[in-house]
Order: sequence, then C-alpha cells, then structure tokens
Amino acid sequence: MNQSHLLSLDSVVLNPNLSFEDEPIAILDRLVQKLRTKEFALVKTPFSW
Repeated sequence: MNQSHLLSLDSVVLNPNLSFEDEPIAILDRLVQKLRTKEFALVKTPFSW
C-alpha cells in the first residue's frame, strides 16, 4: 500500500452528502480558452491534502 495516498480521518471533514471541499493554495497558471462564441478560464492549482 502506498502511504502517500492515505488521508488522516481527522483532516477530512465530510458534508452530510459525503462530499468535501478542498481549498486551493495558490493559482499556478491561468489560461483563457476561446471557442467561436464563448470563452472560459482554465486554472491550474495545487491542493493541500
């Protein structure tokens, strides 16, 4: 078993629907993707596990 993939139960707070929110630490890169009629932003972020 790879120990780097294990999470401590104390560090994870689950919502009633068994989901959780993780806050990004910083924005590493940002790119605006353009289609014919739409634009949308792509953001690369590291997360603290």
